[in-house]
Amino acid sequence: MDGAKLTLAAVAALAAAGAARRGSRSQIDLPLAQRGGLPRVITIADLSCGAGLASRGVIDGLLAHGIEGRVLAAVDPWGPAINSYRANIPEAAQEAIHQTTTEDALERGLVPEVDLVITGPPCIRDSTLTRCRLASLPDRQAELAGIKAAAAEIGANMGRFVVMETVKDNWIGWGRERGLSVTKLSDDKLGGYTIRRRTILHSPDLVRASVDTGVRRGWGDALPHWNHPRYVMLNDADKRSKHNLRVARPPSKPGYQVTGSGTSPGLIYTRQPFRQVHRCTPEEGAALQGFPELALESPRTRERQSLVGNGWPKSFGVWVADSLVLTLQQGASLAR
Repeated sequence: MDGAKLTLAAVAALAAAGAARRGSRSQIDLPLAQRGGLPRVITIADLSCGAGLASRGVIDGLLAHGIEGRVLAAVDPWGPAINSYRANIPEAAQEAIHQTTTEDALERGLVPEVDLVITGPPCIRDSTLTRCRLASLPDRQAELAGIKAAAAEIGANMGRFVVMETVKDNWIGWGRERGLSVTKLSDDKLGGYTIRRRTILHSPDLVRASVDTGVRRGWGDALPHWNHPRYVMLNDADKRSKHNLRVARPPSKPGYQVTGSGTSPGLIYTRQPFRQVHRCTPEEGAALQGFPELALESPRTRERQSLVGNGWPKSFGVWVADSLVLTLQQGASLAR
């Protein structure tokens, strides 16, 4: 039996165990808030958690509604990601953060039942993130297969709601086969600073918040030092447009999406003369993602860039929080 089949077999066994637990009473009884019948606490598991961008967005989004987001498990096999997560999510108990693969965490019982599972593959071949550091797994395809299966199974058996980030349209059929609904998010339409887009698979009973807030920002709002009409941004990931003023974006428009694997979010040029004056740093990439104070715990520039590029824009996490609150306001329960 190959690695992928072994992984799927392990996930299937865990799903069966989860289904048996599902018939029992939830482990956590949440007190309801006095206003609106909302819970005071929503528990979270973040699988392939990276530097914590998804968790940070969801936690901050829930806090805006007066709800505490409590992380009961955060899992990632990459050391710099785990170190960054600890710094960016100080609310999470240290014993809840694990440097290991999702499959290993499940097999060891490190992921308890929670209200919300947020996940996404640590590296996707059909995206720009073509190089991924999974030190504990020699077979990346086995990891991807396991994540795909685990996302649906954990959502059904270990989490009341599941939200999974993917890219492009390649996984839509897979998600629908497993009963997951599909929503396409765009950072700029959600009030973010980039044109980053993602396909989100989620529990079918999640009531979706608006995917267009009507708020529009430009990359200059995130990088005020460069917020002047004489500057434009070019996409460093697209070599064909690197020296093409026609595709350059002024500070009043959302910037190019942040990417990993050693590419910065963009190159800044002057219009006249058309000349490169700055390459965005990983920290500026984090600001473009909506996290101006994000901790990136690695001395290596490429690793810090990957920590930013592998994460969600803050607007995506806030959308998840808003959708979950809207679902609860319309009568859904966290009870399993």
